[in-house]
Amino acid sequence: MRNKIATVFIGILLFFLIFGSITLAGARTNCPTEGFVPCGTKDCPCQFCDFFVMFDRIVDFFLFTLAPSIAVLFLVIGGVMFITAGGSPERVQEGKKIMTSVGIGLLIIYGAWVLIDTFLVTMGVAQWTGLGTWFEFPCP
Repeated sequence: MRNKIATVFIGILLFFLIFGSITLAGARTNCPTEGFVPCGTKDCPCQFCDFFVMFDRIVDFFLFTLAPSIAVLFLVIGGVMFITAGGSPERVQEGKKIMTSVGIGLLIIYGAWVLIDTFLVTMGVAQWTGLGTWFEFPCP
């Protein structure tokens, strides 16, 4: 059962990392430039490519805003536990475990993107699709 859960989790993570990095090659005018949803106003009706832009904004939020903030918070918590252990080996181990887990988590998050990017660039996906890079998606 654990293998199935791990496989599903890794599949979802890879999907987010691959399709979450797709950005617009050329932005449309009169469309919202901030927030998650890039369309839906009177001057900017939604198109299919807006799904990829929204997905990219969500993944960027998680990768570059939320993950580092949570990592810093847990590093501080682990450091405080480590420093204020007062000779308790259990609290020292707990603090070390938290800080190590944060490092491993960040390595997995950003290492997965680097691996996927390296693989797709090596395979030449940009040339197959006719785009300049694999993570750009033209949106008229």
